Amino acid sequence: MNGNLMKRIVSLLLCTVLLAGNLPAVAWATETEVPTGAPTELVDLDREAADAVAARIAELPALEEIKGMGLDAQAADYAKVQSAYSAYDALTDAQKTLLPPAEEVFKPYFDYFNAQTQEAGIIASGRNNKIDWVLDDAGTLTLTGTGSMNIWGSTDSPWYDYRASVKKAVIGSGITEIRSYQFYDCYNMTSVSIPGTVTEISWGAFENCKSLTGITLPSGITEIHNWSFRNCQSLAEITIPSGVTRIGQEAFYGCYSMSSVSIPSTVTEIGSQAFFDCEKLTSIQLPAGLTTIASGTFYYCRGLTSITIPSKVTAIEGEAFRFCESLKSVTMPSGVTSIGRLAFEGCEALTSVSLPSTLTTIGDNAFESCTGLTSITIPKSVTSMGKNPFRLCSKLSTISVASGSTSFRVSSGVLYTYDYSKLITVPNTKTGSYTVNSNTTTIGAGAFTANQLTSISLPSSLTTIENGAFSRSVNLTKITIPSAVTKLETYTFYNCQKLSSITLPASLTTLDEQVFTGCKTLTSITIPKNVSQIGGYCFMGCTVLKDITFTGSAPSFKTYTFYGVTGNCYYPASNTSWTDEVKQNYGGKITWVPVHTIVAEGTCGDNLTWTLDETGKLTISGTGPMTSSPWTSTHSEAIRSVVIESGVTSIAEKAFSGCANLQSVTLPVGLTKIDNYAFEGCSSLQSMVLPEGLVSLGDMVFRNCVAMTTVILPDSVTTVGRFLFTNCSALREIKIPAGLTEIADGMFDLCAALETITIPEAVRSIGEYAFYYCEGLKQIIFEGDLDTIHRKAFAGVTATAYYPREYEGWTADTLKNYSGTITWKAYCREQHLFDQEVAADEYLVSEATCKAKAIYYKSCVCGETGTETFEYGKLKQHEHTDLVTPPTCTKDGYTTHTCGNCGDTYTDSPVGKLGHDMGQWTSSDVAGEERRDCSRCDHFETRSVEYQGNVLTLEGEDLLGQNTVWINGLPYPVEGEGENRYVALPGEEDCLMVTYTYHVGDAADVHTQYPTGMKVYRVTGGDTGFKAEHIPELDNLLQYSGSSIRITGKKGIRMITSLTKGNKAALTGKGLGGYKLLEYGTALCWASEIAAGDALVLGRPFTRSNYAYKKGVADPVFATSGNLIQYTNVLVGFTNDQCKDDIAMRPYIILEDAQGNQVTLYGGTIYRSIGYIAYQNRSVFKPGTGSYKFVWDIIHHVYGDKYDAEYKG
Repeated sequence: MNGNLMKRIVSLLLCTVLLAGNLPAVAWATETEVPTGAPTELVDLDREAADAVAARIAELPALEEIKGMGLDAQAADYAKVQSAYSAYDALTDAQKTLLPPAEEVFKPYFDYFNAQTQEAGIIASGRNNKIDWVLDDAGTLTLTGTGSMNIWGSTDSPWYDYRASVKKAVIGSGITEIRSYQFYDCYNMTSVSIPGTVTEISWGAFENCKSLTGITLPSGITEIHNWSFRNCQSLAEITIPSGVTRIGQEAFYGCYSMSSVSIPSTVTEIGSQAFFDCEKLTSIQLPAGLTTIASGTFYYCRGLTSITIPSKVTAIEGEAFRFCESLKSVTMPSGVTSIGRLAFEGCEALTSVSLPSTLTTIGDNAFESCTGLTSITIPKSVTSMGKNPFRLCSKLSTISVASGSTSFRVSSGVLYTYDYSKLITVPNTKTGSYTVNSNTTTIGAGAFTANQLTSISLPSSLTTIENGAFSRSVNLTKITIPSAVTKLETYTFYNCQKLSSITLPASLTTLDEQVFTGCKTLTSITIPKNVSQIGGYCFMGCTVLKDITFTGSAPSFKTYTFYGVTGNCYYPASNTSWTDEVKQNYGGKITWVPVHTIVAEGTCGDNLTWTLDETGKLTISGTGPMTSSPWTSTHSEAIRSVVIESGVTSIAEKAFSGCANLQSVTLPVGLTKIDNYAFEGCSSLQSMVLPEGLVSLGDMVFRNCVAMTTVILPDSVTTVGRFLFTNCSALREIKIPAGLTEIADGMFDLCAALETITIPEAVRSIGEYAFYYCEGLKQIIFEGDLDTIHRKAFAGVTATAYYPREYEGWTADTLKNYSGTITWKAYCREQHLFDQEVAADEYLVSEATCKAKAIYYKSCVCGETGTETFEYGKLKQHEHTDLVTPPTCTKDGYTTHTCGNCGDTYTDSPVGKLGHDMGQWTSSDVAGEERRDCSRCDHFETRSVEYQGNVLTLEGEDLLGQNTVWINGLPYPVEGEGENRYVALPGEEDCLMVTYTYHVGDAADVHTQYPTGMKVYRVTGGDTGFKAEHIPELDNLLQYSGSSIRITGKKGIRMITSLTKGNKAALTGKGLGGYKLLEYGTALCWASEIAAGDALVLGRPFTRSNYAYKKGVADPVFATSGNLIQYTNVLVGFTNDQCKDDIAMRPYIILEDAQGNQVTLYGGTIYRSIGYIAYQNRSVFKPGTGSYKFVWDIIHHVYGDKYDAEYKG
């Protein structure tokens, strides 16, 4: 066959496939077998849908007829095949069972046409509207036909999925339009041939054709639509035909290989970003009819060196020439009235520009970053100027305003509005100091950006500072913001790297985002009390900022306000708005420090000052001794805590006397003296830690500190005054300094809670009343000798005093009561002598047993325990317990006696073994064998017996794995173990035996269980016993195909069972396995009627049954499904209450052998209720129909409101 002709055939045929659903090649399943998953619960469905599809299948021509037809006829008939398959595929699974399998009907057709496609070398083809397309394996996409395609979206072209294979496109004559996105993303396509009949190329037609190098446009087109050649990265040049009037937006966006383009004079409009990023475009001739340079037209045209604006142009819109880095020359005609925002930003090569006298508007940042621009003159016609149009023009030194302007003026090289109300821009080259005009109210956005000024003075008239006003002022070191300013906008001081000091006014309420970002030398800042909002990243990069002081309520912080800052944030402690939720890190490492209000202050020494804050904290600062305490006369009750800072060397007499509310004291290292009465009467003070280096404590320093429990005196203290702790009645713990030589008179007078005291070795005397009435004192430990103890030192004390026996000074003359009751005991301070044998519990090693005496450690006379031991006392007597071990069949009995103290054991009282007590002989688990067992133990005996005649010994893996077999529909248990398994038969007659396999979806739910297979065996007798012979022809004879309920009229239930077509033909013909078919039907009963051990079989009083097939009487086939013939019986007339209970259903078949003997085989039993099947089909029917209501009436009656969430009325 001719190759082109074959392509034409395939094109027609595949067009039909696409129109019918764009199906892929079909992958066919194998013939359906007996299901192994849960069966679909079917319902009685209207057969109309299935019958309609059957009628369409019947109308299909035979495949051989199609092969002999002409091309058009083949395409038409193939469409019929495809349409019929689509209708079949739309059927439900239940409806499909009423028709022959799809693979039998449709597979031959699809196989034929798949082969045709492969032979032609076609990757894909089709038809869209009136246009045929073929993509061959060489990558050529050929379009033929008339008119245009129906394509709307970027992925709607019929070859979109094959776009990677398209290398060349050939568009046939007769096609008039290339539709939107027709060749979208054909990224390997290098060329396209467009006929003269094409008059329109729509939106995005060639977008993302990244390999397209050139194209010739037909002369009939009048417009190049938006995005037509967007991102055609390899398109080097293009000629636009005369007659084109418009080039749409982004038409050549991203064509960065384009070096030249010819635009005809007929073009009057070029859309926004039409030549965006055409970086190799060096020059372009704009048509004279152009009136506007649209926004971004030549954005990123980095190679463009010069441009002449046509004379009719009145507006150059925003970003028109943005980042044209090589642009050196711009010619603007008289007539241009506006230059848009960022129009010439980044035009680094532009050194000068002449603005026309017609210009009225210059947009925001119009000439930003024109780093080559050195001077500019503003025409007097300009009345409107946006935010800093000359921002970051680093070489701009001269700005002039034409004479006669009433809108703008220049003062000292700085551009203002005419009335000085707004400062617009300061040239980047300006240095030194600058004072802003006194009439100025607004500093414009970016006005001082990147200038070289070191000092800027702002007038009191100033109210507004716009965003970025002082950004990148790299030499600015300090500034004061006037009192009328309420807001610092975004980037105000961005990257002012030398700014170290700023004063913010009380009027300020807002700090926007990144106001101080990059201020690397700013170390501290005070936030006015009215500031209520601080923006994100406000202080980012302020790497040396250590102190931020807030004076008012907590403002609203944004994310990362303090990003990268490590410092302290001080806030007013009394202001309740500063909650823990507010005090976060905000991207930094912030320590939040509360600051309290000072209520009093003054001096207390030559170089000492004091402050008292609202919390009662008294802070003393400075250097040298404290000489006075002026706070005691007016503020003693307000003092809650005292902090004496480093540098203070002494505390004055009565410094804190009578401060009854004082609770804590912090003392510095370097303090050497605390004078008389310093803390007398501080009745709330509970503990004191005196610093190392303290030398002297005066008289009665802590007298009447009644709450004090603990005092730590450093070892540096050498001198203490009289009655130091008098009446410190709560004092429980104190350490006397190691360097102290005297316990002064009354030092612990009336310290009633003191329980123990250690007197250091250096102490040589104890004064009068030193421990007067320390009633709680129980233990006094002396570490050395004493010279003097005053006769009333321990008056009122009852205690034990321990003295070191190594010191000779402790004689009978020394060991006295000293007006108290003192018990003196010696102890070993340096070395113990463990020579005492004291049998006390504290020295016990192990108690006495029946075999050993008690053992104790030896001790020192001072009570310390040694390591050597000694025995003491008597042995214990045995205490036996008795355990009787009774005799067994094979072992003697006895009694065991065990001592609970030492484990000693012995036995006696023997009793002789009993011997076995054997029972009667009974049948064992092994055929031909009997067994008897001992009643007392697990001993047993066996013996061989003669064959009994009704035992079937099982053989083979299948039968040995069974627990139950079925004979005449009844269950018989399999007994025995391992290879010795057998069945006791009901009699000696030959019979058929059946085994079943079941699917068990949920062992606890019988509704999910159903039979999946059966095997049949012929059991015959003989002289040596019964044998089972497998009859494979009868396996799976009865197949379960589902169950259903009736959904119209009377409520009913049925079981659907199947015979294969082959088995049916054999059973009704020559026979199958030696049997022919007499009857085939279903048995049913209420599940509750079957007694334990019984089964649903014919002849039982509870069994209802009916035949579906009966030889010579009836053969009502319900349906055919593949290779299966389905039968069913319907039982009707159920009440709503009867829909709740399970019904047992079981198929049966009656067979007859050649001798006329009849046998009945049964399939597996299933259990279903009408309510259960109704629930399984709750979503099958459309809400509002009679069938839907019928099913849900049953569900509601059986389950109540359990499933009402799914009910749709």
